[in-house]
Amino acid sequence: MVLIAVEYNCRQDGDGGAQDVFYFQNEDFPQESSMPTMCIFNIQVQDSNICQLRLDFLEFEMDGGSSIDKPCDRDAVEIFSGSSNGLGNGRLCGQNTNQHLYIPIDSSQSRPMIRVITDGRFNDNDDTFTSTGYKFRIRIMQLDCTSREERIRELVAPNGCLQYFTTRRGSVTSFNWDPLNRRQYVPDQRYSICFRRQPSDCRLELKRSRLAPPFSTSVRIHIV
Repeated sequence: MVLIAVEYNCRQDGDGGAQDVFYFQNEDFPQESSMPTMCIFNIQVQDSNICQLRLDFLEFEMDGGSSIDKPCDRDAVEIFSGSSNGLGNGRLCGQNTNQHLYIPIDSSQSRPMIRVITDGRFNDNDDTFTSTGYKFRIRIMQLDCTSREERIRELVAPNGCLQYFTTRRGSVTSFNWDPLNRRQYVPDQRYSICFRRQPSDCRLELKRSRLAPPFSTSVRIHIV
C-alpha cells in the first residue's frame, strides 16, 4: 500500500484535513516564505471515534519577537480546540521544531483551527520587511480512541495533557525556547506536560541541560 502525503497551506480556502494523517505548511515549503499573511486553517474531525489530534512540528522556524519583552509580535501561530476551553499554550513563534501538542476533541462537530499571523513583519514606514523568512511543517494525526492498533493506542495522551512524552529518555523545553535568542514567556501559559510510566518505573529524574544558557531552562528526562 502506498501512502500519499496530503498537504495543505494558506492558499487553500475553507476546511481541510479529513484524512488520518495530513500536513499543514507554509506556502513555499520547503523554502522559507517572507510575505506577510493571515490565514485560518479549519480541521475536519473524521467521526465521533476521534478523541484527540496530535500535532507534530516537524519544522517550525519563525521570528521570536522584536525584543525580549515582546515575544511573537511579528510572527505567530495560534491553535484552537474549537471548544470554549483554551489549550493554555498561548501564541507559538520562534523555534519549535520537534515540539508537539494534543488537541482534545469533544465530538465530531468540533472545529479545531490553526491561525497563522505574519503581518507584523511588515514595516509601514518604508514598505520593507522587519524580519527574516519563516517556515513551518506541521503533521496532524487524528487519533481514534476505539482503535485496537497498538501504535495508535500508545499515542493517545491521558486527559488534560497538552504534551505527552512516551520515551524513557529525552529533553523537554518550553514552547518558543531558543538558547540563542532570549525571549520572555508568552503570557497566560498554563498547561500540563505528561510522561508515560511503565509498571516497573519508580521515579522520574529531571536535570537541567548543560547546553542551556544562563537564565533559561531546558531539562533532560530519565525515567528509572
